[in-house]
Formats: sequence, structure tokens, C-alpha cells
Amino acid sequence: MAVLLPAGAPSDAVWQAKTVGVSSVCQAISSTCMRKSRTSLGIPYNCSGSTVPSDVYGDPFVGNISAGILTVQTLKSDTFNLPNPYIIGIAGAIAASNQTDNPVFASPEVLDTGDFPAVILTCNTSVWDISYRSVNGTILVDKATLSNLNVSQTVSGPLAITADFPKSLPWTSLSDSLATSMMASRSIDEFLSNFAAAYSQITLSYGAGAFDPIPGTSSMTASTKIVACVSIAPLWSLVVLAGIYFLLGTCFAMVALSTTLSGDNVRSVQAQLSIVGLTAASFEQRPSARSEQKVEHVEELFKEYYQGHGGGSEKNWMVEGVGFTRNAGGHWEFSTQRTA
Repeated sequence: MAVLLPAGAPSDAVWQAKTVGVSSVCQAISSTCMRKSRTSLGIPYNCSGSTVPSDVYGDPFVGNISAGILTVQTLKSDTFNLPNPYIIGIAGAIAASNQTDNPVFASPEVLDTGDFPAVILTCNTSVWDISYRSVNGTILVDKATLSNLNVSQTVSGPLAITADFPKSLPWTSLSDSLATSMMASRSIDEFLSNFAAAYSQITLSYGAGAFDPIPGTSSMTASTKIVACVSIAPLWSLVVLAGIYFLLGTCFAMVALSTTLSGDNVRSVQAQLSIVGLTAASFEQRPSARSEQKVEHVEELFKEYYQGHGGGSEKNWMVEGVGFTRNAGGHWEFSTQRTA
């Protein structure tokens, strides 16, 4: 289906509107209408006596296929006015030689005129009133109903009336589309589908100038923006608290640095908070007088240090050490042992 749409519509817009469209279904009837005899005028064809209908005057679809000549005849008309849907007959030869590597030219529906390949078609064409919507550049048809005769004749009339006049613009457009569809297809069905789409587009293009722009029923343009959904009071409270924490952290760091550089007990604290210092605190039994004493090194926390270097009554101290002994269950466990 070919649909009449606005040109230059923004891709980010979403809208709903009404318009017109054309759809066609084509079939090849060359084998039905072809006659074996030939004349100097070309290959004659006659579709009378077959399922192909006659035109408004009761005349059958007959003629001669000649190179460079395209015949177009409107069929199945109950009255002089063109109905909706209607059937149009097309017979013509394309300006190209038979291509042996293309299956389309081997089809019995493609005739060999001796100079150019030819074909006879009928296309059942309908004109539609369409309700559609456009979402992110994609057209979605919501509803399609057959148009009344005023609309359908406005769309189909220009092509149906002027296409049988050689060298007119509709005739040239149909002739070019017939040749392009046949050369670009790899099967007879693909050729019929391609030409049906081209015929719908040509029909709608010649009738589009008779329509005024139709306003859309609804439209919306969406845009994406990055926003912060935060109330102003909690935001500034967070900023102030962060500033206070930064100032407090800076002050504490300065106090700690000053104490480290000038304090006398820093090394003592460092020694006693080490793993070795904590071990000494658990297993050493030091006199209270010495426990208050400041130390400079971890070794000063053990009795062995003072027994070996001290004097006076300290040399009689019993020294405790960590060792292994068997418990009541016969297993080994940690224990403290005193030595003189």
C-alpha cells in the first residue's frame, strides 16, 4: 500500500492523522490472452472469452504488443465512472533483450516478441481512507476503509485517463516501472509484487496534487532532559553538613599531627598497641611500678630485657614465657612457663 504522508515531518514527533492510500494486486494473463499468430504490427492478444472483464463500453482487452508501446485499458466498470476498486489492464514490451540467467524471462507469462520481452497484466486497485499514527518515524495504520467515488476518482482519474496516451508522463512512468520491476526481479511472483507497489505509488503521486494538507487529529513532541528531582532544603542541608564534616576532619588531622610531633607518649603507645605489645600485655606479669613506665621500644615490655640489663631486685624476678604443655586430655595447648 502506498500512503500519502507529509513531507519533512520531524522524526521525534508522535501524531495521528487521516490520509489516503492506494493498494494494488497484479497478475499475469499473458498465457490466457496470447495468440500464436503474428502480424507486422507485433504480437496480437485478445482476452475476450476469458475471466478478464471488459471495459465500460463492453469492449474486451485486445490489441497488439509492439516494442516501445504500452497499452493501458480500464476494465470492470459498471458505469462510466471509475468504481472503487477497479481493474486496469496493461500490455507492453520492455526495451531490453531476454536475459537467459533471469528466471523471470523463462516464465510462460513473459512473451518473446522477437525483439523485446513483453507481458500482459491486470491490476486490481483500491483507494483507501486511512487513519494512521506515526511513532518514532514508523507509520502504523490503525484503520483503512474503501474511499467513496469522489475520493477514489480524484486519486485514480489522472492515471487512468492519460496513461493510454503514448509519451505522456503517466505512460512514461508506467513503462519505466514495468521495465525496472522485470529486470530487478528473480521470479514472476516477485516481478508482480514489485510492479504492483510501483503502480500504487504512481497512481497516488499523480492524484496527490488535488488534495490540500489535512490537519492531524493529535500530535506530541517528546524531548529528553536530565533533571534533579531534589528539594532545595534537603540539598543545602546536605551541602552544609558535608562542609562541617570536612572542617572537623581537617581540625582532627591537624591535632593528631601536632600531638605526634610533640607528644612524649607516642612511641610508648605505638609499642604497646603493636601485635608484640599486645602479646606482652597478655603473658607478662610486670610490677605495677614498671607498668607505668614509659617505653621506647617493644623489647622493654618483656621481663627478659630487664633481667639481662637491669639491676637491684629485678634480677630475682621470675620470667614468664609462652610454651606448650599437655592438657588432661593428652593434647598440646599453649601455656605460660616461669623460669628463674
